[in-house]
Amino acid sequence: MLTAKIESTGIVVGDPDPNDNQFSLIVTDLDASATPPAFYLTGTFGPDEKDLFLNRADAEKCKGGMELPANWKGLWTFRETAGAFELKLSTFDKSLQSGTLTFTFRKVTSKTSAGKAILNFRTGPDLDPAKMLPPLFVDKTRSQLPGIIAFYSVPPEGTLNLAGQSVTLGWLTRGLTDLKLVWVNAGKIADIGAKDRDRGSFSLPADSVTRSVSLKGYDGAKPVEESIRIEVLKSDWYNRTLRIMPGDPAYPEDADRNSNGLALQPTEIINADNFCLYGVFQHALSGRAMLFGSANPFARWDLVETRVPDREGRIPEGFDESPGIYWDSHIWLLGGSQIDPNAGRTSNLVWRVDPTSDDPSWENLGPAGWSERMGHAVLEFRKEIWMMGGRDQAGNPLNDVWRLDKSSLKWVCVAEHAGWAPRCLIHPAVWNEKIWLYGGVTEPFSSVVFDDLWVSSTSGDKWVRQSLNIINKSGTPISSGLQVFRKKMYLFGSFRTVDSSDSTEIVTPDAWYLDEPSTQTWKPFSVEGLKDEDWGSSTTFSYQAVNFRDTFLIAKALNYGRENDVLKVYVGSVALKGN
Repeated sequence: MLTAKIESTGIVVGDPDPNDNQFSLIVTDLDASATPPAFYLTGTFGPDEKDLFLNRADAEKCKGGMELPANWKGLWTFRETAGAFELKLSTFDKSLQSGTLTFTFRKVTSKTSAGKAILNFRTGPDLDPAKMLPPLFVDKTRSQLPGIIAFYSVPPEGTLNLAGQSVTLGWLTRGLTDLKLVWVNAGKIADIGAKDRDRGSFSLPADSVTRSVSLKGYDGAKPVEESIRIEVLKSDWYNRTLRIMPGDPAYPEDADRNSNGLALQPTEIINADNFCLYGVFQHALSGRAMLFGSANPFARWDLVETRVPDREGRIPEGFDESPGIYWDSHIWLLGGSQIDPNAGRTSNLVWRVDPTSDDPSWENLGPAGWSERMGHAVLEFRKEIWMMGGRDQAGNPLNDVWRLDKSSLKWVCVAEHAGWAPRCLIHPAVWNEKIWLYGGVTEPFSSVVFDDLWVSSTSGDKWVRQSLNIINKSGTPISSGLQVFRKKMYLFGSFRTVDSSDSTEIVTPDAWYLDEPSTQTWKPFSVEGLKDEDWGSSTTFSYQAVNFRDTFLIAKALNYGRENDVLKVYVGSVALKGN
């Protein structure tokens, strides 16, 4: 029967020179005639006795110090938000040379409490109890030298925090006196009492500016110090790119393990009742699409390990660019692509998944009552899913309006032909219990571009055109989207103007907000942060803005035939500019 054990002379926690810190995993009683095995070694991040590593950065150092048997490889996976790591040890060699294997880990950096770290060992990828062996323990001892073992923050250093957001500092020390926290260049000092000297925490007071805080003490011979920088966001636009690194659960096994990571393109951003943001992100090189979630667009985005029954991939094939919505505790993807008019990218299928279930598996609800299309709009109105507009398989623009009856889950046609002209590539929004719709085109790359604003009745079946007085507006919208933020309607878009002297086209992003419907006047909104040369291009057909917790506006520009991996996030933690 296969067994596993840990051999170590003891890891010295907080050792400034951890080259001598090592332990070995010894697996015995292997069946050399069996299928080449795979082993899984898992543990947790944190400052406690049970943790081997404080964080991913320390685990990465150990990753570089592995010594494996011939023809074996180690694949690390880090789930930082869950505070865990996993090491998969595997081989394709069918002829094992011995019934015993030794895996050695050198340069072990552990900034945790002394004691016994717990590692779990199993022989399969799932958590089947039959494949779990008894827990393994790695001894950790305290150094006799005084010093700072660890100084860390929650959220971790590098996180962009909202003004006034709570940040907690934590520390582990040994043998220090005169221990204190010092706010660099701020003149603040917090003395640390004797009971918190070896291990403690401190909740930082709310702040509106970026600060550095140092942990200082005296080791009997000299001062010692470590610092943490607390980044605080201002009210402005910021760029955010989801980059997955080797060791992240979403990182492809066949990709370069020594790379600086892979940037993913956001194709759809979904607000799940303000408790979470979900996003469909696509790897440009492979075309793989995956679902991620985050409670803060400036924090980590975690992979939601969805599956599609009887198919490969994590997102239903052909639905990586479909419009989505969160409704009835599910994420829904409806119909064809937001931007691609080519054959095979129109659809009327509907898929949904519960992202918080134990087995987030996509469910195919089959064809909807409306015709196959692309470039259509999906939103929640009157506590139901509504779908409108788009372009059908034959290339015809549409102006029908449908709703999904919440009791029967059947599609009901609200209007075969709404008051606005048929169009696609639209992103309407709900404000004051009515649907507001602006812009659109008859088809991608069309010269027929709409620059009109329509508002529905409270029942959604009738539409009235609104006056449109936009200050400092020039050009026509090749893509646009509406969104409500802090009780005002905002209009975002890419607008095209033609230089009369040489007929060249210029495409620029722009934005406005409507204070009160009665004024019919749209005032300019800050767009300097949107004017990246490669963000809003002449092929930007889908322009989506998502309100999250009335604190963030997350804008996505989806281009045709051109990757765009940048999310634009506006922070409204202080008074909005121009309001």
